Amino acid sequence: MEYENIFNIESSSEYFSGMSFASFNTVGNKLIVGDNLERTVDDVDRESLLNYTVQMQAGLILLCDNGSLSVNINFKDYNLKKGDVVIILEGSFLRITNASEDIKFCFVATSSDFSDFLNGAVIPMTIKQWFMANPMISLNESLHRDCKSIYFMMKKMVRTPGLEYKEHIAAHYLSILTLMVYQYLKIEQQNNQPADSMSRKEQIFSRFIYYLKNNYTKERKVTFYADKLCLSPKYMSSVIWQVSGKYATEWIDDYVVLESKSLLRNKTMSIKEVCNRMNFPNQSFFAKFFKQHTGMTPREYRMSV
Repeated sequence: MEYENIFNIESSSEYFSGMSFASFNTVGNKLIVGDNLERTVDDVDRESLLNYTVQMQAGLILLCDNGSLSVNINFKDYNLKKGDVVIILEGSFLRITNASEDIKFCFVATSSDFSDFLNGAVIPMTIKQWFMANPMISLNESLHRDCKSIYFMMKKMVRTPGLEYKEHIAAHYLSILTLMVYQYLKIEQQNNQPADSMSRKEQIFSRFIYYLKNNYTKERKVTFYADKLCLSPKYMSSVIWQVSGKYATEWIDDYVVLESKSLLRNKTMSIKEVCNRMNFPNQSFFAKFFKQHTGMTPREYRMSV
């Protein structure tokens, strides 16, 4: 499967349950705790991980415990090794591109409403902005060990039958885990870059992504997003490129193309309906845009999947 435009706990359960090498537990439709720490990944298992892109409507924390894992987050590549963790926020795009034979990992996936604690008073909003710009963190050995310990405590709690307040306990574990990683990241980067100037750029990038994920089906002009941020289009694009390695126009086009692909795969919708959903003025304009970015017309793409 190339792309899914939503990633909720129900679809996550179905996706992860197809991974026979991994064990996972859920708390209602709000939380998944899973790992493959006790199983070996074979070629079939590795294939089930790859080439699956999702736009997150949930939060995901994944810790690489052994081997290596290559992922693409918001169209930017990251290579995880032992001790690396990725924190992926709602609205982000995730694609796993490669996994080594000795890969070991553990993860926690949360539904949107369950992960609202990231927006609450317990954890400052600046942390969410930071992780949007810096989704991968390399932990030292001590913190890696501590994060695994928290994961195992959460897993034990989730698997305990009849335990009251599971959701509240899990939320606190996640808060602790997030704060620990954020504090480590902040200390590590303090000596590498001017905190004020870089944090400002990261905030601009985070706000741009926020407006983009809520408006990309209707607004494809850089000026719209620059106006939202009270910046000039040139300056905003420059900042977006400095933080992410991609210009604002590329981000906009990527979101539109991936959503268009997802809708075209749903063959209950006509191409005209897809065109209307994406707010193109007509099918000719939509076809021209789609072919420019994929090398195929919408009809050719639909026939190929």
